[in-house]
Amino acid sequence: MTGILNPPEQRTGQTTGSTVSPDGQTVTKMRHPILRGQSMLLFVACLVIAGAGCGCTMFLPSAAELSKKSFALPPLPGPKEVIDLEVYFVDRRIGDPLIGESLWSSLYPITSVKAEQRQRLTEDGFRFAMAPSRPPRALQSLLRLSDEQDPTRRVVPHRYSVPSGQETVLVISSLPDGTPLTLKTDDGARTLDLNQGECLFRLSARRMEDGWAELALVPEIRHGATALRPVATEDEWQYREEKQCLPFYQNRLSAEVNTGEVVVLGLNGSRPDSLASRFFRSDVSQGIERLILIRVANMRSVAPVRVTHEQ
Repeated sequence: MTGILNPPEQRTGQTTGSTVSPDGQTVTKMRHPILRGQSMLLFVACLVIAGAGCGCTMFLPSAAELSKKSFALPPLPGPKEVIDLEVYFVDRRIGDPLIGESLWSSLYPITSVKAEQRQRLTEDGFRFAMAPSRPPRALQSLLRLSDEQDPTRRVVPHRYSVPSGQETVLVISSLPDGTPLTLKTDDGARTLDLNQGECLFRLSARRMEDGWAELALVPEIRHGATALRPVATEDEWQYREEKQCLPFYQNRLSAEVNTGEVVVLGLNGSRPDSLASRFFRSDVSQGIERLILIRVANMRSVAPVRVTHEQ
């Protein structure tokens, strides 16, 4: 039988041990490598099937893991509300009837101003009212009978787009050097001589609901040379290059305005030396008085746009 068996050097199996048969002969057990490889393939196939049955969680990351990863582009913010304002600077000679009582009697009061605030503004010489979206004839005549080239009957329009909840600056007038300003303090009245002064309103706008916006104006005088000065912000103090600032928060004016309505600001003629006279009659020698008209032209939503730069 030795001619039928493979010689020892040609046997491809591997010895795993030997046992003794009942007839007393020794039997050697062999393991074939092909069978071993098939066992490994069967084991791997079982793992793949088990993974597929579990929703492939063995190979794909979960949603929680993906949310923890940072992506190259941040999410887009939502659309912003923007309020479009038309501001008219109207200049007339002091005593011109077009900016006198005939105009103010055709306007209606701003009802959102409290009585205490109204009294304070009046004492400081500020006059304010509102016009409907269809202005009265007196206001229409004032705008129509104007010439941008004539400083005694000039109307200069400006347009501002203010994001809801933010503010812009309206520069009303420039003050001649040496202009006196009397301030009321806890220690009594104090007079300053202003140099390089300018009067402005800090105007903020806030959308309330469809067609309605709240306008708030804070008068402020800036004077002196530009220098690095500490400025208080919402979170901290910062240093900025600017003039000395005198904000008059006690004279803050707030009005709820519908689209198309106009807020009118001017001077109370019975108080020619008041704080408001520095805004609306900045240079008496010129004989010019200024009127400010602020109209809510539109309210709209502005969607953000992501800009990518191609290499």
